[in-house]
Amino acid sequence: MKTVINHARIITGTDQIIEDGSLQFEDGRITAVSDEPLDGDRVVDGTGKTVIPGLIDCHVHLGMEAPGRGFAMKAANDTELGARIMEQCLEFPRYGVTCVRNAGTDNDGDLLARNLFQREEFPGIRILACGTPISITGGHGNYAEGFDTADEVLKETRRKIKQGMDVIKFVVTGGMGTRFSNPAAVQYTREELEPAVREAKICGKITMAHCTSLPGAKNAILAGMRSIEHAQLDEETVELMKKRWEDGDEVYYCPTMITRYSILHNEDPEFAWMRKKADPGDMDRKKRAVRLCHETGIPVCASTDANTPFVRPGDVLKEIALYTECGLTNLEAIQTATRDAARLCMIEKDTGTLEPGKRADFVILSGNPLEDIHMLEKVDSTWSGGACIYKGVEE
Repeated sequence: MKTVINHARIITGTDQIIEDGSLQFEDGRITAVSDEPLDGDRVVDGTGKTVIPGLIDCHVHLGMEAPGRGFAMKAANDTELGARIMEQCLEFPRYGVTCVRNAGTDNDGDLLARNLFQREEFPGIRILACGTPISITGGHGNYAEGFDTADEVLKETRRKIKQGMDVIKFVVTGGMGTRFSNPAAVQYTREELEPAVREAKICGKITMAHCTSLPGAKNAILAGMRSIEHAQLDEETVELMKKRWEDGDEVYYCPTMITRYSILHNEDPEFAWMRKKADPGDMDRKKRAVRLCHETGIPVCASTDANTPFVRPGDVLKEIALYTECGLTNLEAIQTATRDAARLCMIEKDTGTLEPGKRADFVILSGNPLEDIHMLEKVDSTWSGGACIYKGVEE
C-alpha cells in the first residue's frame, strides 16, 4: 500500500528543506520526496507538521540499567537482561530514535535481540550489536576475562567478527562508571590496538574507542579507530583526526556531552564517588572539543551513553540541543543524529536521509526544530521501515 504525507515541512537530512512537501513510501521504502502533493492509497495531512529522518543514537548500553532501579548496572539473570533490553527498545521510539549503535551489553544480549528482531521481522528499532567491550583484566567495564596483549585483543576481535557483531568496542582508558578505575589511565597502546583495528576494518566492522584521556584518544586515533568516544579533544588530537580524513580514512567524534553533564548535576549520595572523578570545567572542555571538530570538518555524531546512571533513552534530544551551544546550527545539530550518524554506522545507503530508495525511517514532529531545537521533543509519531512504531497522544 502506497502511503503519502502531504503538506508537511520536510527536513531531508541533506541540506534540503521543503517547506510544503510530500513524502511517499511503499513496502518499507521511500518512493518519492516532492515539493508537490503526491497520490497514494493512504493520504496523511501533514499541515503544521515537520518530517525528519529517524534519529540514531550512536552510543547506548542496552540492558545495562533499568530506569528507577538505582545503580543496577548488571542484571540479576538473563531473563531480567532480556526484559530490560525490550523495555528500552520500546522506549527509544517515543523520542524519535529508530536506530542505536550499542556500546556494550552483558552476555551479548544485544546480539540476541538484534537477531530476534531480524528473524521475526519485528517492527522496531535497528540495533547495531556490540556485545561485551574489549578491555584489560581489571579494566574499566571488565567484569570477567580481560585481554592484555596485542595477540589476545586480536583473537577476541576475530571471535566477535565470527559471532556477527556490527561493532567492536575497545576500552582504551579507564572510565567514570567503574568505581576504582582511573579515567586518565591508558589501558591499551597503539601497538596493542592496531592489528585488531586493521582486522575489524578489513571485515567491514565499526570500531569504537572508549577514551577519557587525551593520551588514550591519541593512541586510538593513530591505531585507526572509526570513532572516538567521550574524550575532551584538543587541537593536537583534532589535527590527527583531520589528517586521517585527508588520507581517506574516516574518523568521527562522539562527545556524549549529556553523560558528563548528568554526572556533574546529579546529587544522589550513592554516586558521590563518580562525581569526584569529574571536574566542573569538563563541560567547557567538551564544548570546545565539539567546536574544534566542527570548525575542522570532523563529523560530530549524536551519542549519549543511554542506560548508564542518570542517562535515559531519549536523552539524545538533550545531546542534540547541547550541540547548538557549540556553534552548530539547528540543522547541523539534527544531522549529527541523522546523515552523519548513518555514515559513522556505515548504513548511509539505507537510512539517515529522506531520499527515494532508502528505508522509510522517519519522525513526524508537531513543531519546527529549525526555529527551536527543543521542538524535537514534540514527537507525533515514529516510523521504522514504513511501520509506525510509536504514536503519541493527540493534544
